[in-house]
Amino acid sequence: MAAWLPIVGDDVHALRALAGASELAARAGRSLAEAAQETGWAGTTVPGLTSAGSIDTAALARAGPAVRSAATLLTRAEGALATVSTSRLFGPVRETVDTARRSWPPGPG
Repeated sequence: MAAWLPIVGDDVHALRALAGASELAARAGRSLAEAAQETGWAGTTVPGLTSAGSIDTAALARAGPAVRSAATLLTRAEGALATVSTSRLFGPVRETVDTARRSWPPGPG
């Protein structure tokens, strides 16, 4: 109901977009953790690189679906933030959206 009020409606939309983007980013993080597990990565080596210096392509291939899932989720999260116009937002809400956008990883190229 608050979303239909002229004064706070934009803020409600922005907060919903922020919440949705946060949830999607968290799911992407979980997917990336799954990808790391698929490669046997323990945080101390290069994923998919064996001690002999060769590349374990099978491990990287197993990680592929989780990495693609994370990329899709992050793209969706970025899209959720892109729907927010900050021109009429209450100060703290506008600042939060601006901060989220500034801290968002840049896209390729």
